[in-house]
Amino acid sequence: MCDTNRMQMRSDTWVVIPAFNEAPVIGGVIAGVRALFPRVLVVDDASGDDTAALARSAGAYTAVHPLNLGQGAALQTGFDAALARGARYVVTFDADGQHDPADAAVAVTRVRADDENVEGAAVKRIRGRLSVPVDLIVADVHDSVGEIGTDFGVEEARR
Repeated sequence: MCDTNRMQMRSDTWVVIPAFNEAPVIGGVIAGVRALFPRVLVVDDASGDDTAALARSAGAYTAVHPLNLGQGAALQTGFDAALARGARYVVTFDADGQHDPADAAVAVTRVRADDENVEGAAVKRIRGRLSVPVDLIVADVHDSVGEIGTDFGVEEARR
């Protein structure tokens, strides 16, 4: 059994958080996620507030869309950036804090163990590229990386 309260996922696991005007909550969400996952990328979808700056100050990497492109595009940007940085597993996480990071850690542990029966309708194992937005995804993307790139730069958090 895995005690997710005391462990961190390996560096080949990234959490992608699409965000739009989430300044009031993004810092707390990132703090909870980073307790278990060291690699967090917030994709700010042209927020009119300080979402990106607050995400960086909370320790997340950020990518910022200059125009609001929607959740699907934010997720695609996040997947492209995470894959370009060596991700094997990518977890998507809502910026409003509706998911428990411990649940995501359990799901990743189970996917790593090659358990095809990860429970929960919002958790899916995917090989290949993401093209539809869903609430929570754990993806084993190892063998599926083709040519990857994004037009949106990623800023490293100032730690």
